[in-house]
Amino acid sequence: MFGKPEWFATSGRFGGLSPRTWQGWGYLIGWAGVIGVPTLLLLARGQWLESLVWSVATLALGGWDLFELRRKRRATAAFEDLLVIGDQPHETATTDHYELQLRR
Repeated sequence: MFGKPEWFATSGRFGGLSPRTWQGWGYLIGWAGVIGVPTLLLLARGQWLESLVWSVATLALGGWDLFELRRKRRATAAFEDLLVIGDQPHETATTDHYELQLRR
């Protein structure tokens, strides 16, 4: 919804995602601010019910967004390490035992 899967790597932190760019860190810090600041302000005014409703609603929205990011990230992660001949400038691929070259 708001974040991009390219900003994260799959891991065991933050709901299965780990930020790998500054945009990913900004995304997580932004969500913490969206959830935390209004909650603290509402609690300071003595509006505990409103702060509870705000916390639950924004945590649900943020959790859904992280779930979608994780789903998109896992869908694209399988193809990141895939080497296709033609991706290289000279259309060659080298392994431990072979050097492959595209014939035309």
